[in-house]
Amino acid sequence: MSERRLIDICDIQYGYPFDSSKFSDTPEGGMPLVRIRDVKEGSTETYYKGDFPKEYIIHRGDFLVGMDGEFNIAAWRSEDALLNQRVCRVVSKNQEVLTTFLYRFLKKELKKIEDETPFVTVKHLSAKRLGQVYLDVPSLSEQERIVAELDLLQGIIDKQKAQLKELDTLAQSIFYDMFEHRNDPTCRIVEICENADDIKCGPFGTQLSKTEYQNEGIAIWGIPQVNSLFRIPPTEFITEEKAHALEAFSVIAGDIVMSRKGNVGQCAVFPSTFNPGIIHSDVLRIRPDRLRMNPLFLMHQLHLSDTIKRQIINVSSGAIMPGINVGKLKQIHVFTPPISLQQSFATKIEAIEIQKTLINQSIAETQKLFDYTMDKYFG
Repeated sequence: MSERRLIDICDIQYGYPFDSSKFSDTPEGGMPLVRIRDVKEGSTETYYKGDFPKEYIIHRGDFLVGMDGEFNIAAWRSEDALLNQRVCRVVSKNQEVLTTFLYRFLKKELKKIEDETPFVTVKHLSAKRLGQVYLDVPSLSEQERIVAELDLLQGIIDKQKAQLKELDTLAQSIFYDMFEHRNDPTCRIVEICENADDIKCGPFGTQLSKTEYQNEGIAIWGIPQVNSLFRIPPTEFITEEKAHALEAFSVIAGDIVMSRKGNVGQCAVFPSTFNPGIIHSDVLRIRPDRLRMNPLFLMHQLHLSDTIKRQIINVSSGAIMPGINVGKLKQIHVFTPPISLQQSFATKIEAIEIQKTLINQSIAETQKLFDYTMDKYFG
């Protein structure tokens, strides 16, 4: 095994500063162009309508690195495109290093560099820093064995994630089959709550200062937790005394917690397995009357009903970032089919959620094994 600099074993091609005035979101007469945000997705919706140097054309399967923000590396999965500035292409110079081995190494090494890189607004990866990365290069047969081992584990994770998507698709199908062709009555969302204050925005301003946050105690549940369906643990806490003072902003099992900024309308049901907490100022709480509205049914119609999604979009304001407040949310109209039908739907969804929980546990276990294997080979 020999230690080599990345610049000595790879060609690192840095993107070209294409004229942004010639960018377009329509493909007619243009060439696809890769920007930093496209690296992870492996596809683009930006096109360049102008002359370009042919040497900056990338192809399907090329490995690209984003050099601002998150230092992602991914294989390009779409058609030929142009390599824009702040994105680079990494290609093995010879047969000494397998491209797939290089990809696995850089995946971990770039994360290290990202964590170590200081920043004021956005992190930047310098060309010099990337080129000076050192890699222990084992024999080709050893590289092939390592890649095969990691690919096997990654394949298991990918299949498990595909199973999750299939279950989500099944849940959507059940919702549409049961409710799409019905003509159920509607009412304002505030009317399916016992009290108007059951719809609440999290505390802000003088109600709760960041100086009052603790490392442990009563959890504050925010957008990261909602977006992950409460799989991401909270990182901010307050004392029991403060939580008692903020009891009006509590979240308990069966409450709907909704993002009110950015990804407006994304919501999740607060699990019965979690201790009650407090909602963050960036989210809204909906506490439905269980005799009128099943929480799981409410969450799914907020996510899946085109009628309701259009209402949310229409009332979301903000020149820079869309947002919704309590007053506007209360005016959203939701469907109110018979509670027995809602409960029947919820029973089917709960069975699906049990399967998803088991799969997520399996993913977590396989991911631990994958991470251990990466540490073993790449430090």
